[in-house]
Amino acid sequence: MQTEAVPAMIDNEHLPAVVRPTAASERTANVMSLMNKGIETGMTPEAMGQLVALYERVMAKDAEAQFLEAKRAFQAECPVIGKNREADLGQGKASYRYADLEKIVRMIRPLLEKFGFSYDFAQEYDKEVVTVTCFLRHAAGHVEATKFSGPWATNAGMSAIQKSASATTFCQRYALR
Repeated sequence: MQTEAVPAMIDNEHLPAVVRPTAASERTANVMSLMNKGIETGMTPEAMGQLVALYERVMAKDAEAQFLEAKRAFQAECPVIGKNREADLGQGKASYRYADLEKIVRMIRPLLEKFGFSYDFAQEYDKEVVTVTCFLRHAAGHVEATKFSGPWATNAGMSAIQKSASATTFCQRYALR
């Protein structure tokens, strides 16, 4: 996992808070300094490999810390998302209200961008269940995954592809939450 240093000519005040240099990046610079010193003094490849492994661990910890801080700030600003759709389960059966995926995305997109997040989905289908994994990625490089599974082979009055798409969208909504 690699991150890029912020060029000195960029004013940090205009960067999103989540990608501004932090005290954590000073730890990364310290490890880089040790690596440079090792190169200058002819450090053995094994010792240099240990420093590279240390550098990667420090980078991963820094990225995770930035992710968690950005997630905390995102959650503090994220509004409650109201329900805008109703699912009618048929005559004599209960119905329920929900927020559709488009509304959820429309409501959170500005905050995702503000705090350096992006997301994407992966789907897995077996005979009767769809599993959706939502990957929440941060500009610093850390990624967290959330899975949600649900049946797609129901008795609903839909074609097989409609059932699959409906179950996939349902799982995406819950995995993104």
